[in-house]
Amino acid sequence: MSAARKGDAEAVLGQLEEIIHRFHGAPDTANVRIHCLFAGLYRETTTQWLAALEQTPAPDFAYLVMRRFYDLYDLGVLQRLDVPLEEVPRQWRKYHWLARRLTMRSPISLHLLLISLGVRAHIRHDLGIAIRQAACGHESETGRDATREELIGTLSQQAFFRAALDFVDWHRTRQRGWRRAVLGLYALGLRMLKPVWVTVMEAWRGAAYRDAFRPVATAPQGKMAGPESG
Repeated sequence: MSAARKGDAEAVLGQLEEIIHRFHGAPDTANVRIHCLFAGLYRETTTQWLAALEQTPAPDFAYLVMRRFYDLYDLGVLQRLDVPLEEVPRQWRKYHWLARRLTMRSPISLHLLLISLGVRAHIRHDLGIAIRQAACGHESETGRDATREELIGTLSQQAFFRAALDFVDWHRTRQRGWRRAVLGLYALGLRMLKPVWVTVMEAWRGAAYRDAFRPVATAPQGKMAGPESG
């Protein structure tokens, strides 16, 4: 295992912490502090994923994907906060369209929708791009295939499930009144409806993985090869 690749993946956590701190300290105007929500879930997911990879025999490729994955978040979100929507990567446009209309005082239902849009953009589309990019720089196809479970299998499902619960609970304890109640119900829904939404995310990850290794020549006309489009 490459210590440098592990270090690069662990550095993502520190970068997310800095981003969250920066957004939290910014004025609560539209399209500013609101971005701490998705970044917070991303931080929790990264924490869970890093912990899970400590228990796997061949995490090297997954570490490489984690670095590329963050770089795509940086490109699609952090570097596109104030640009025209047509300059935003297609998978992130709905997220940006909504974020530009929200503050932390907006209805919590819209907060949850924003996070969902971010999750879909990053998992269904960015994950496949990150896997493709990592595969191009990874010398071992065997190592790549061995880590498929970490990327789209049970391990990644469990990591995201724990991260989602931790994220919702963290926010719930910092709310009062009906916002706290809504988040409590949302956490209950995450547990009770786990088979439903986990299946959806499983499909997103599986599609992203297939897109990552789809021959470039088969990309639909007028779209870039890979999962960037759609």
